[in-house]
Amino acid sequence: MNYYFTDASIRPYTISFKRPLVFNKIKHNFKKGYFLILKDNHSNLVLGELPFIEGIHTGDPLKNLEMLKVFSTKLLNKNINLKNLDFKKSAFNLFDIEDDGLPLFAIEAALLSWLKKTHSEIFKNFFKGDSRSVSIPVNGLFIPSPKDDPKALVANWKEKGFKTVKVKIGNLSIKEELQLIWKLFKEANSSIKIRLDGNQKFSNEDFFFFAKNIPAEFIDYIEDPIEDAAFLEKIHDETKLSFAFDEQLKKGNFKKEKYLKAWVIKPSLWGGISKSIQMIDLAKEQKVLAVISSAYETKITLKHLAALASYQNQFQKTDCGLHTFENFIDDDSLENPTLKKGILRFS
Repeated sequence: MNYYFTDASIRPYTISFKRPLVFNKIKHNFKKGYFLILKDNHSNLVLGELPFIEGIHTGDPLKNLEMLKVFSTKLLNKNINLKNLDFKKSAFNLFDIEDDGLPLFAIEAALLSWLKKTHSEIFKNFFKGDSRSVSIPVNGLFIPSPKDDPKALVANWKEKGFKTVKVKIGNLSIKEELQLIWKLFKEANSSIKIRLDGNQKFSNEDFFFFAKNIPAEFIDYIEDPIEDAAFLEKIHDETKLSFAFDEQLKKGNFKKEKYLKAWVIKPSLWGGISKSIQMIDLAKEQKVLAVISSAYETKITLKHLAALASYQNQFQKTDCGLHTFENFIDDDSLENPTLKKGILRFS
């Protein structure tokens, strides 16, 4: 049976957050983006997302939209030869599209939806399940404020079944954050670990003080607390804390380090499903965890990130950062992710 795409259209979307979110000091009440809609010669309709949140995603959103329009025309009226399919190559080696930005992410997300819909066995064999059958352990996500009740927070995390929780740091004073972490540690009573995310907000001196005064046994890892990655080795030697890279990866720092436990991979920021798969494979070679994480994409896209997490977890299982869907009021999709006992599933 021959397949080819006959139509490509793009429509905007706006989705409200349950409460305002702040990224790099920019306040957001909602997010905007575009859906790429592809139709094949058998009337199958699939979607890919072109997300954009200022302070998270880079590039000019209007330029990205124009590039998506150009790229989508390259998909039309060309026979899809699945013998060439290679998930580790740009546009899965089916179309000649060389790019590493958000437009490619939208196209590859749509292609992934199409493959799952029309050739489910290919999808299942590579990703070790489809979006309806994969079960992904996820970490919680917590952004501290001065009014937080540690006892209620930990009780909520336990109720949801989280084993790890990502905690954003660097927004309160060091004293306030140390006090909160110690209170959370005492309430958790060894049942939960936290992953601290500093977004490189600390100076070397401030973070050194901070690191020496937190309960190390409570910390799974600390993600990019400072810009100076070399200084992390000194901190590791003195505290035995482990670290993770996110911003450092974007600077091209893939060097294997004794203090490094994980890479945090956000596929839409890396600009493609194929590039993310390459990163997962490289992480495996480096013997670090690849923690697949969402940059507040819609539930439509979240199922693709769950597939990537399923691919990563066949090598070494870890909690992934896919709990962001609960921040939206409604993303107007048919996907219905559920969270039970710390496990993300789609129904």
